[in-house]
Amino acid sequence: MIDRFRDISFFCKDFGQLDAAQQLQVQARRWEYEACYWQSRFDQAKERAKELEAENAQLKAKLKLREKQLFERKSEKNKGKGNERQAGSESKPKSSKPRGQQKGKARKNSSRRDYSHLPVKEECYDVDEAQQRCPKCGQVNPLIASEDQSEIIEIEVKGYRRKIIKKKRRKGCQCDNALPPIITAKGPGRLLPRSPYGASIWVELLLNKFHYAIPVNRSIRRLEDIEMSLPVGTLTDGFARLLPLFTDLYQKLKEHNLKADLWGADETGYKVFVPVEGKVGNRWQLWIFHSQQAVVYLLRSTRSAQVPLEYFDKEMKGIFVVDRYSAYKKLARLYPGLVLAFCWAHLRRDFLDCAVKWPALQDWALVWVQRINLIFHINNRRRKAFLSGQDYQQEDQQLRGQIKALKEQIDQELSGNDVDAGKGEVLESLNRHWQGLTVFVNHPEVPMDNNGSERALRLSKLILKNSYGCMSDWSAQLTETLLSLFATLSLWNLNVRIWLTRYLEACAQNKGKVPENSDSFLPWLMPKRQLQQFQKPNVQAFDSS
Repeated sequence: MIDRFRDISFFCKDFGQLDAAQQLQVQARRWEYEACYWQSRFDQAKERAKELEAENAQLKAKLKLREKQLFERKSEKNKGKGNERQAGSESKPKSSKPRGQQKGKARKNSSRRDYSHLPVKEECYDVDEAQQRCPKCGQVNPLIASEDQSEIIEIEVKGYRRKIIKKKRRKGCQCDNALPPIITAKGPGRLLPRSPYGASIWVELLLNKFHYAIPVNRSIRRLEDIEMSLPVGTLTDGFARLLPLFTDLYQKLKEHNLKADLWGADETGYKVFVPVEGKVGNRWQLWIFHSQQAVVYLLRSTRSAQVPLEYFDKEMKGIFVVDRYSAYKKLARLYPGLVLAFCWAHLRRDFLDCAVKWPALQDWALVWVQRINLIFHINNRRRKAFLSGQDYQQEDQQLRGQIKALKEQIDQELSGNDVDAGKGEVLESLNRHWQGLTVFVNHPEVPMDNNGSERALRLSKLILKNSYGCMSDWSAQLTETLLSLFATLSLWNLNVRIWLTRYLEACAQNKGKVPENSDSFLPWLMPKRQLQQFQKPNVQAFDSS
């Protein structure tokens, strides 16, 4: 283009025939066009520079966030300098009082732990033989009625063999009856037919893997220390044979979970080394749907909305406490009866990340963190008042006032002229999800975050880290089944070991099949007396009334 401007014939074809004044006019017009051209190129360069600066700032912000995610502490709890102190708020002075129980102060729980339910092994010790007689005359020092008694708590882990002796009787009469000539005692049942291993071994192995996140090979090494050697292949086959014993309970658990009207939901990655048509890689997703009485895990090959859409019914009504993942938004859009309550902990994390990504906005972001913390604090007081029935109206009005003030602050900042990329991204997300974020205001039973679901997923991450996932379809089914059962039992404060022992023993008595009274092993259908037997010591059982 500039070459065209430099050619004088572009402005005037008969330039040589013009007089001096006319030639100067043509030259001036050419210079004017050339100046406009360079001005436009300069403006384009400035716009491009602004774009590159903005892109560079975004990349730097993203780099800082990734460095924080990789190298800093994962917990949002702060040690030392907290976010509030960084924002300039007044911090509490450090107390000089030492940690732990204070001298002269009564214990909150003055009673020691009670171990009276444990069996007792008595050990009697007499004084040394040299002290039983007088060293001068040899007179015996007689025993007295007074004794010093104390206790030492010990644990003993050992394997043993159950020698089963089934007695036989010969028919002693000639009567015509249904008795065979030789009558043999029935004896105890076996959990797995023709297997030499009893229920207690399977209880230990299942709990180690799915409740304590100890991999099978490490469990085998632990058993070898007590002189028990178990082949890996036999244990793997045993796990596969045990799966049908839990399938019926798992289905009833899902049915009970679907009867709720409040769920917490979340998902996390899990390794399953099973080829799936159309899927690349071995990263599956472990979904969790957490209600007040039942926890359900689903291990699926996809993270799409297809999973919750298939699990829930279109006619269902209830509230979902979730993060802002799009699959849940699609679920609420297609199932109008389900309402999404978004997590405030994720919202707070947005402002904390903003403080890391944009150092110039750190003070602004941490002020917002304080506002969100205040909402958490007021709502915690309101929930306590809601459960106790005292001062609820006062706490509720205070919460609604803070929510209203927060909304006004959002609108004010979004309408201002100083909304840059860092502020706009967070505030627009907050404003866009405001309806879901405020569901808890009209429903005091709804928590402000989905931390309960995230905590329930932590065990699965430990299992994945130690065992590296599942190698077959039945292994994936066993994982989701036992994780669901054990999490539900823990939700009811039941002793998982006692429950699993009783259930497998009932299966053994039924010749390795599901017992007819399997419903009585579900916490919400247990008789009250059985519920008390299964509960953990010193922990109040869940009241389902």
